[in-house]
Amino acid sequence: MLDFKEIPSPTEAAGRDKFEEFCGEFFECYGLKVISGPNRGPDGGVDLILEETREGVQGASKLKWLASCKHYAHGGKSVGEADDQNLVDRLTQHDCSGFIGFYSTVPSSALENRVSKLGFEKAI
Repeated sequence: MLDFKEIPSPTEAAGRDKFEEFCGEFFECYGLKVISGPNRGPDGGVDLILEETREGVQGASKLKWLASCKHYAHGGKSVGEADDQNLVDRLTQHDCSGFIGFYSTVPSSALENRVSKLGFEKAI
């Protein structure tokens, strides 16, 4: 089992980008390509933009994913509704087809309910 506390907190200078870098490497291991991020400064609600290439009988297609990376393992709090707002607007703004919440703790019930009402599937 992963212990996310091994990744420094983003509030520490040494850990500033480590969780997002870990997320990018994780997704690359599953065949997704990181096409944007991680970066610093105002990010418009996106930590990473990923590209998935799907092969089918009619050729290849590409799907863009917006990934939100939240590393709260050191504090232990859940990821709340206020931590990931305006999901549909963010998907539209960044021309993405899907959302991935990559969290080091669990989402709150309120966030999970809102994501569910938007029609997104939950995966663990």
